[in-house]
Amino acid sequence: MKTRRCGFTLIELLVVIAIIAILAAILFPVFARARDKARQASCLSNCRQIGLSLQMYAQDYDEVMPNKWWDKNGCTEWECTPAIQLVPYTKSTKIWICPSKGRGAPDPTQSLFISYGFNWWAIGKPLAAMDRPAETIFSTETGATADLKHLGGSKGSGAADGAWLDTYWQNYSYPRVKVSAYSKSNTNTNHRFQTQKGKHAATVNVVYADGHVKNTRPSRLIWGNFYGVFEGTYKSQGVTWDAAVAAPEMDEQESTVE
Repeated sequence: MKTRRCGFTLIELLVVIAIIAILAAILFPVFARARDKARQASCLSNCRQIGLSLQMYAQDYDEVMPNKWWDKNGCTEWECTPAIQLVPYTKSTKIWICPSKGRGAPDPTQSLFISYGFNWWAIGKPLAAMDRPAETIFSTETGATADLKHLGGSKGSGAADGAWLDTYWQNYSYPRVKVSAYSKSNTNTNHRFQTQKGKHAATVNVVYADGHVKNTRPSRLIWGNFYGVFEGTYKSQGVTWDAAVAAPEMDEQESTVE
């Protein structure tokens, strides 16, 4: 007597494969969004710790912002920025690494790079001299290449020095330069902030001078948030305080700079 062999038919196998493919197509984007949200939350936690360390530093130094700047040719983002001044108030150097960007990994004290940049217009200023500290940016996520040959002081280039949001960056950013793509000739430095790599669903995390933190789109900021000026006719590099920092279409864009 012949025994009947049990098994799936070809049609049944194809149906099962199709169902798995459909479920994967539905679930993978959900998992990706969940992973991105986790990275955003981790980065926001980093920024909160930076904000707390800023508050403690200000309390110890008569309400004055950290003021470390390039003080020699060939400075690095670790030793010649306020990051090193905040070390006594932070528990870990790893807070200077955004998990989405990874710039500075695995340890900023070794790589000499960080994932967060400082507002040139705010460092070294007393809180009492700021009209609106809660609206003036102290630090925020930034991006640029991690090439030591292009890093620091007079050796800097548009491809590096991501730890500084300064007049050089502004001079080659929106609205003065409306092109958002990264240029190998370094004629555009929007990738330091406006089109930086590793955004969190078109948003970035920002630390304000009073120590509080906010997640926002670059296009929702104005240059006054960097200048610390919110009225009058003030401008820098020909850009007025009420001009947008980025165009809305830049929020979704990210540079290919590593």
